[in-house]
Amino acid sequence: MTQRCNRTASVAAAVVAAVLGVTHVPVAVAQEAGPSYGQSGRAPNDFGRGSFVFIPPLFSVFDRPRPEYEAKGISAGGFMLLPQLVLQSQYDDNVYAANTGAENDIIFAYQPSFRVQSRWSRHLLGFEAYAFGEKFADEVAEDTFSSGGSVFGRYDLSRLDSFFANSGYRRESLSRTDPDNVGAQQPEVDSVFAKLGYARGVTRLNVAAEAQIQRLDFRTAGQENRDRNEFRASTRIRYGLTARVNPYVEFAYLKRNYDILDSNGLDRDTDEYSALAGVRIDFTGLLQGEVSAGFVRSEFADPALSSVDSVAANASLVWNPTTKTSVLLNGSRQQTPTIQAFSSTRVASNIQLRVEHELRQNTLLYIRGIFTNEEFEGTTRSDDFYGVDVGGEYLINEYVSLFLEAGQESRESSTPASDYDRSTVLLGTRLQF
Repeated sequence: MTQRCNRTASVAAAVVAAVLGVTHVPVAVAQEAGPSYGQSGRAPNDFGRGSFVFIPPLFSVFDRPRPEYEAKGISAGGFMLLPQLVLQSQYDDNVYAANTGAENDIIFAYQPSFRVQSRWSRHLLGFEAYAFGEKFADEVAEDTFSSGGSVFGRYDLSRLDSFFANSGYRRESLSRTDPDNVGAQQPEVDSVFAKLGYARGVTRLNVAAEAQIQRLDFRTAGQENRDRNEFRASTRIRYGLTARVNPYVEFAYLKRNYDILDSNGLDRDTDEYSALAGVRIDFTGLLQGEVSAGFVRSEFADPALSSVDSVAANASLVWNPTTKTSVLLNGSRQQTPTIQAFSSTRVASNIQLRVEHELRQNTLLYIRGIFTNEEFEGTTRSDDFYGVDVGGEYLINEYVSLFLEAGQESRESSTPASDYDRSTVLLGTRLQF
């Protein structure tokens, strides 16, 4: 279960949380976004990303404190060590996400991870790292290995203002369903990232600003034209209208500089501008989250790529209609980069609805539905992704739990041979200390 952080600079930390709490992907200078194709299980994929430490938990059924089943950790002076190991096996009836001639296989996966975090009365310092490996029973060429780590911290200048930062490295394998995968191999990417920010709260007005940089290196042959540097700066101004309702505005600028021209000779360097207005709500124990809407504009260095204006939106809500049931709604509309021929960008609209239920204190169930639409600007390509999965977790004790999941996903594309259907069944165990 997600570990919770002890904050002393409550106002400043809340401001930082407001900046980072829109998305569950902490590194906002993101890689190619879009639907989480084929991401199954409940492996702790927040490990190695760092920023989670600033985001206040939205207390759904799965996140609710259960002291008798939570990891106690290993005390080391002023720090706490939280190690974890996830082992799982999965049946996949279409490992290549192929339109025809689907190949099935069994995949064994392992994910060791740990987090070291301070327990000081002020400030915060921590380090976390993970590794994730997949071994295919038959299609051994599909074996993958990913790893990452980050150091993160917060320096409290006073009760009202704080500096925060994180920096790290990740190596990840992108999904076979990535539309920009033009080769026979599964894309692999290295990323190095760093973030620095400042947050201050004065009476009801809270202001936070941050700057982020990221370097992306695609290691797979044929993917070199995706290598780039990214820089993002953003600020959020939030007003405490009431203790439960906080409207805000957020402005951001994102710069992408590609190393080389793409395969069609296009310069994909991009300047992206966005503005959002939203509200953060906190009706304790009943409804938490935030909703925002605005616009995003992308301008491209190559005159052959027209500027794109689109609506931007984010939503992240948790509703607890009863003490044993939670409904989670997550949605977004954003522009994400692409190297599809003659497409300037893809406008991705995503919505996820998840219902969680506590059958017993140690038996948790869920069902989730996903829909994503991607429009490739400048072309006629349009993709629709549908997914549903059901599963649960059985907490044996504070050290061991078991989880089971079954899922079905499909893509319908206007591009011939890009459709696929996939079914998966996954069984795993989580060991924590």
